[in-house]
Amino acid sequence: MRGRRLFLLAFVLLLSACGGSGESKGTAEAGDIEGDWSTAAGVHLSFAADHTFTSQGLKFDPSLVKGCPTGTGRGSWGFYVDKGAPGGFVAMSKEATAGDTIGVNFTEISQGDCSIMLSVLKSGELCVSVDFDEVCTFSDRFMRTKETTTP
Repeated sequence: MRGRRLFLLAFVLLLSACGGSGESKGTAEAGDIEGDWSTAAGVHLSFAADHTFTSQGLKFDPSLVKGCPTGTGRGSWGFYVDKGAPGGFVAMSKEATAGDTIGVNFTEISQGDCSIMLSVLKSGELCVSVDFDEVCTFSDRFMRTKETTTP
């Protein structure tokens, strides 16, 4: 009986370690992404229909994300798509109209020096991921900034 409990405890701990926060990806169309997004920490991203973006307030832990700009930045964005066989080569495409992972390239950074992905969550939020095998690397969530209209 004791061995069974230890096995069950080990199994539960393994699942909790591998499962992360339990968040799962959703999908979004380009029109769902276009606009302004922000985190509670004051980081802002603005995605345009021409697949360009601007950012303000970025600050990444250099031990986790190397070569990425801090403060303000700009560049291009697109959804990641399979190129060829499923599970094979994946690339960012400005022509893709929908997806579950967004890639951003900063114009002031050489291609490949800063690899940032944004996962589209089922909750409608976005989160930063630096690895295709994890949904969210950091706890911050980007939420669509409420638009204010004047009467």
